[in-house]
Amino acid sequence: MSILRADSISNRTGTGAPTFPNGVQVTGVATATSFSGALTGNVTGNINSSGISTLGNTVVGGGTTQLVVTGNARITGILTIGTSSITLDGSSNQVNVGTGVTLHHTNGVQVGGNTLHSTVLTVNQISASGVSTFSSGIVVAAGSTAAPSITPTGDSNTGIFFPSADTIAFGEGGAEAARIDSSGRLLIGTSSAESIYRISSVNYAPLIQVKGGAFPGGSLALTGTDGGAFWLTSTTTQSVPNGELGLISFNGYDGTNYLAGARIQVFTDGTCGANDLPTRIVFSTTADSAPSPTEAMRINNQRELLIGTTTRTANGGVLQVSNGITFPATQSACSNANTLDDYEEGEWTPNIDNAYFTTPGTTYTSRAGRYVKVGKMVLARFTMTIAGVSNSGVGPFFFGGLPFSDDTSDISSRGLQASLYISGINTPAGAVNVNLGYAILDNGNYYLTLSTPIDDANSNNSRVIQASDVSNGDVISGTIMYIST
Repeated sequence: MSILRADSISNRTGTGAPTFPNGVQVTGVATATSFSGALTGNVTGNINSSGISTLGNTVVGGGTTQLVVTGNARITGILTIGTSSITLDGSSNQVNVGTGVTLHHTNGVQVGGNTLHSTVLTVNQISASGVSTFSSGIVVAAGSTAAPSITPTGDSNTGIFFPSADTIAFGEGGAEAARIDSSGRLLIGTSSAESIYRISSVNYAPLIQVKGGAFPGGSLALTGTDGGAFWLTSTTTQSVPNGELGLISFNGYDGTNYLAGARIQVFTDGTCGANDLPTRIVFSTTADSAPSPTEAMRINNQRELLIGTTTRTANGGVLQVSNGITFPATQSACSNANTLDDYEEGEWTPNIDNAYFTTPGTTYTSRAGRYVKVGKMVLARFTMTIAGVSNSGVGPFFFGGLPFSDDTSDISSRGLQASLYISGINTPAGAVNVNLGYAILDNGNYYLTLSTPIDDANSNNSRVIQASDVSNGDVISGTIMYIST
């Protein structure tokens, strides 16, 4: 049996269980196990119910009054708490907190127009001062170069954004600095991968592409405490010769492709095995009008340098060339006695004259000479036919015109070896072979002179050929070997 306890009852009719056909106004506290039926109007006092009560459109509160439900309560309309700050909407199955937060039984939580549904939260901005853990991921807007999706505090144009599907980009100062495209290529300084890097008539798209302006725009520095390192590694097990281990290609743009102009390659160079990897390095360049590089030189596994050839000479030197070695036209002398610093071939013009005259007085019908110089060693060949001698009379004939100055630093070592032939020159006993050597004259000067091996039958001393011994039509020829300065 329900009990209605009240301080006073108005509009009461009948006896026993009271009925209130015109409504009841309770100014004190109304307590019942439950209220059945609808309680309509305004309740200005307190309602205490320990059972299930069904209330119609009722406003409870005012002053210090309150609604106390000790059992179950069912609200079929909207329960507003406070001045519309919290609204319980049973018909829409949702709770509204203010105007910005909505809790819905199927749509999840909406904050400021953004929805938390299932395990994904979509928000315009998250500000967290501590550590935040998101077990099921975070979805952010794609962003742009000027406004990346993920940025640090105070730097809104620097961060990470997502310009297209499967692409991650990194912006700095409102400009794109790098990206990883949908093919997994790292692009630095460019937003578009290029597939026009050509090697042996095949185009490739490298996995890392760095692009910049004028030098050093496209440069790469590797720095370490003990020096930088760069590994080119083949993951294929090498067991046979000629397996390529790595390649560095130097390319240039021809308007369509980046053509390979030169390259450096490393190959296996012999049978490989465990802890055994013989190699060679091949350097290739491109000839004029050629489409691609060809080998110019190599260093093989025996550390021999092969230039212009791919086949080594067995038991050959450490340097093997196919077309010879060219030295500069002007020798660049080296102080190391064991260094070959010059090789030269050429022509020279020999001459002879009276040593006592400063003005040349010999004329020639013909004269010519050729030489070979290796280091300081000179081998000179010559021939001359004399037309006339105006500086005649007493005086030795000196020899001149050598292609290189002879070394006269030490008079004791002034050694020339000569094989000379003469024809027509007046010599004792008609000698046809003469010597070439230095002689000191009465003026104290040394001259390269011609001398006979035997003076005459009575004295075994050589005699220097005099100007008076030479006449028109005489011929001198031979080979001279000497050390140059």
